Amino acid sequence: MKEAIIFYTVGESNNDNRANILVLRPKGATYERFWENSLEGSWGFAAPTGVYDLNKTGRSQIVSYRTVGASCPGILDVYEYLNGGIQRITGAWANNGQCQSVEIKDLDGDGVPEIIVRIRNYGVNQDIYRWNGKKYVLSNSRYPQYYSAELEELLRGFRSPQVMPASGRLQLASQIVGIYIIQRRFSDAIVFCKKLLEILQNPALTTADRPQGQATAAVYRLLGDTYKAAGSGERAKQYYGRAEALTRSKS
Repeated sequence: MKEAIIFYTVGESNNDNRANILVLRPKGATYERFWENSLEGSWGFAAPTGVYDLNKTGRSQIVSYRTVGASCPGILDVYEYLNGGIQRITGAWANNGQCQSVEIKDLDGDGVPEIIVRIRNYGVNQDIYRWNGKKYVLSNSRYPQYYSAELEELLRGFRSPQVMPASGRLQLASQIVGIYIIQRRFSDAIVFCKKLLEILQNPALTTADRPQGQATAAVYRLLGDTYKAAGSGERAKQYYGRAEALTRSKS
């Protein structure tokens, strides 16, 4: 007899719904409860939930993607039998209880799939985690080309001739600069940020839904992030300083 792993949900109301994982192990001619995990507020399980060798270690992992609701697509956890018990080997994507949408895909063809997560629903770039033999590690910069299609979509939205609020432009800009940094396209990020400063001051393109100084400070921080990633600490310090000065002057 082998272990039995059961995924089940209980509860019929928003205040009493739980998605549970139960592991039973053989004991004589029957089974005994070995391990259980429960998530309150979840309505059930969705793909890629299952029991399979996700990390190609020769051992099966319990993969649990529990659904929550429209504002929180789901929560991904991974468990494995280690040292006589079942341990959580979930990556940092869930350290603070964040909600994620999830895709599992082998991006580099080595036979071990990566886990691609997007925290919440909108306004942030996807993060890519790979199994390094011991744990899941954030590895965005290892797969720069993965972000190319998303970058093009973001740029199309940013370049729209429609008037856009400053907050919306800055949100798009943060994602765009983030991808430029992942792809080590630092000069493109710098040119983009300087153009962004002009667009934010153009009322035909941008409505000022925040003080101009705050918007400019946000762009300076993006420039600071870019120079820091490029290894130019002094230039990064200059832009961070400008952003801080603008923030203090408006406080």
